[in-house]
Amino acid sequence: MKRFLILAVIVIMTSGLMFAQDFRKSDWGMSKDQVKNRESSKLIKDTTDILEYSGVIAGYKCVIRYKFTEKKLSRASYIILSKYEDKNEYIRHYNLIKDGLSKKYGSPREDEIVWINVHSKIDFTKWGDAVSTGRLLFYSSWGNTKTSIFYTINGQSGNIEHIIEYNSKKLSPLEDRVRYKRTLKVFADDGFRKCKWGYPKASVKNRESAKLINENSSLLSYNTKIGKFNLNISYFFTANKLTSAQYLILGEGSDKMNYVNDYNRIKNVLINKYGEPKEDKTIWAPEVIDIHDYLQYGKDISKGLLELYTVWVIDNSIIVLKLNGGSGYLNLVVNYESIKLKEFKENYELSKELEGF
Repeated sequence: MKRFLILAVIVIMTSGLMFAQDFRKSDWGMSKDQVKNRESSKLIKDTTDILEYSGVIAGYKCVIRYKFTEKKLSRASYIILSKYEDKNEYIRHYNLIKDGLSKKYGSPREDEIVWINVHSKIDFTKWGDAVSTGRLLFYSSWGNTKTSIFYTINGQSGNIEHIIEYNSKKLSPLEDRVRYKRTLKVFADDGFRKCKWGYPKASVKNRESAKLINENSSLLSYNTKIGKFNLNISYFFTANKLTSAQYLILGEGSDKMNYVNDYNRIKNVLINKYGEPKEDKTIWAPEVIDIHDYLQYGKDISKGLLELYTVWVIDNSIIVLKLNGGSGYLNLVVNYESIKLKEFKENYELSKELEGF
């Protein structure tokens, strides 16, 4: 009886709040001002492309987020804020809300339980802990002619995210184009990111907005996320001049072919930015007699048997995309180096070596 009442509340609440139009009281393509005029919840965040409100959905406290692409409402979501000491409660509430959404929109097109990096069966009583550590995720989806609906719980480092997301089908290609343009801007035409070669450390620090994680006399390191990639950014200085820099892509999961796929994705982005590469190499170790199947490339790289690299040379920079590894690990990096300051860097390093004599 209790479960029936909870489901009844969910169905009533979803009927009243979700998709009164495309999302709540708004339609896809609306401007920020139009959404503001229709949304009655408490505004808590207002940026160029985001509006966030504090609200309640089906009895759950949540953040209501509106996402705009080129000033058009293209995506929205409910971020449920409920926290539970017993991590299995997240799964129980996921199933309750999923049932309510199914009452509203019909059977899910997708209804998946996905194990990540798990090779042996985990007892059901520990599934919540598995979600909170990124080993397990739940997702389901629905849709109509105008909207795709995705519902998921997943986690990392002991925390669990609980999100219901709505996407405009019509504006999805526009989102992809804008996202791609932003990705291209990350790769500079002269220098690295927002900095020119030769900049002192102080100037770089003033221009870099990512999270600083390491600093010494010749290095500044940051962590950030660009698109799907979590990465570290490093700036290298010679006599307080920026002479080289690097993106280190932090891979996730046990499937080593993901690194190879990411290498190819980044290579395509760089080709669109800088044109065809000067070099594009697949290098096998001398002990490899028979070339292995492409689907084994990830494992081969992790064993040090294979290296992939691509090189571009533009006006004042050498750009090297490289994927190599060994001892089970893989490194995916994009290195930038100043052409004009290369000799300066080499001479400085030589002078430092000679000081030892």
